[in-house]
This record gives sequence, structure tokens and C-alpha cells, in this order.
Amino acid sequence: MVRISLFFLLPAALSAYPLLKLDFRDPVFKQYQQELEAYHRARARNEPLPTLLFFQVEVPRDMDLLSLSARLGHRYDTLATLNLLDRSSAPIGGRTLLVPSQPGLFLYEKAPNGLQNLIRSGRVANDSMREIRIQQGGEWISLLFMPDEALNPVERAWFLGILRLSPLDGLLEPVQGARLTSKFGMRRDPFTGHPAFHNGVDLAAPEGTPVRAAAAGEVIFVGTRGDYGNLVIIKHENSYETWYGHLKNTFVRLNQRVNSGYILGEVGSTGRSTGPHLHFEVRKNGRTQNPVPYWK
Repeated sequence: MVRISLFFLLPAALSAYPLLKLDFRDPVFKQYQQELEAYHRARARNEPLPTLLFFQVEVPRDMDLLSLSARLGHRYDTLATLNLLDRSSAPIGGRTLLVPSQPGLFLYEKAPNGLQNLIRSGRVANDSMREIRIQQGGEWISLLFMPDEALNPVERAWFLGILRLSPLDGLLEPVQGARLTSKFGMRRDPFTGHPAFHNGVDLAAPEGTPVRAAAAGEVIFVGTRGDYGNLVIIKHENSYETWYGHLKNTFVRLNQRVNSGYILGEVGSTGRSTGPHLHFEVRKNGRTQNPVPYWK
């Protein structure tokens, strides 16, 4: 895991952030433009980047995010991730938003929406990431800034609402009432204590709790497989699969067709497991995906 160092400490209160008006004659708007230009100039010349600064803007009631982005000459994904906007259609008219002086993506410590979850699952910590702190509602909030990074095609499609994520949209949670104990992505391995990538999510529940098919499909594996213990794999449309590991026992057979919600087995602790839970994965063409954004 890359060690993150403190990058920039914001002013003590949101009201202290300079308020810019969407008017080219406004002196604060001019200052914002100068800061943005200074960043692009330094980037083009491979020079040290200027300090990251923040402004605020009161959005007119009839303006959406894409229009605001065009008016500011700033990327919409930068504005969206900083202000926790999940979709391009999110209403922003009448709100006060933060505007940074540099493009990039902002990732909050806790993933509160689908876009943040997608960004978190698709990136590994690196030396370009910087930790910053902002104050909202009287509290300091830590988040990561990824300079100059942009949304990838899947994240962009999710945000713009122009493409379904997959045939698994609206995926049924496989264990009702379970507690999410380990997320998808980098984590500290519970056995070795070292950083390792977690290919799915862990859903803790009492041993014997029913495990249900998250979507309709065909059972292509039933049996024991290494660290997964007792495992069921279901094949879905468009090369998607869902994996159900550490089961106590299984109730399906190979090549069986199952509907969404069909009971596949029971929560157990077989294989490499620290206690009763379901290890659940979503795969596309053999590559693991973060399951959470697919759920209802």
C-alpha cells in the first residue's frame, strides 16, 4: 500500500473560500482562471505544479453540471467527484459547489455513491495521489486527490447514464441481512497482515443462512476449489459470472438453470476463511468487478 502524505490544508471554513461569480468581469473569476491556466502551463512544461486552491460558486437555478463545466472551462468529472455528484443529471441549481484550481478526481475515504465505488474499485494507490482535507458542516473530511486523472469509459458511462453497467443491473444481494465486512479492492490480508487485492466482497451472516442466486443463469461449477472452499459459479449473459464461496453446503447441480433468488446453498466457513461469511464475486470475461454498484 502506498503511503499517502498530506498535500494541502484548506482554509478553516467553507465561507473563507473565495466566492466566484459566473461573470468574466468578476475579479475572483479572473483569479480562478489564472490559477487554472498556471496549472496547465506548468504541466505542459513539466514544471512543479502550483498549490491546489479551492473556490466556491453559487449555481444558478436553471443550470446543470455540464453547463456549469462549460462555463467554468473545467472538467465535469472533477466537479462531480469533489462535490459527490453521482450522475450528470443530479440537480445542482441553487447549490453552492466547490471548484478546484486543478483537474483530477477526488476520492472520499468512505465511498458514499456508485461513482465513488467504481473509482475506488478501479484504481490502485500510487505516488501521484495526495491526501487533502476540506471542512464541511463544521467537520474536517479527508479525501484523496488524483491530479489530472479522468473517468474511465465504464465510470463515464455510469455517470452520464448512457449505458447500463451490465445485464446484472439490479443484482439481488445474495445473503439477506448480511453485514459487509470486507470490500472489493486493496485490503490488509487477514492471515498475513500484508496488503493484498480482494477480488470480491465478504458478507457476514450466521452459519446456515440461505445463499441465493444474485441473478438468473446457469450453474457451471459446483464443488471445492482451493481458498474458496465449497464454491458455486453461475454463468450469466454477456460473459458475466457470479461466484459464491465458503459455503457450508450446496443445493444445486452442474448445468442447472436457476432464477434470481434461487437458494444455492448456505453460509459457511469452508476454505480459507476467518469465520462464517459468503465471499461473493462478479466477473466479466474472467476479470473481477466490484459487485456493489450492480446491487439494487
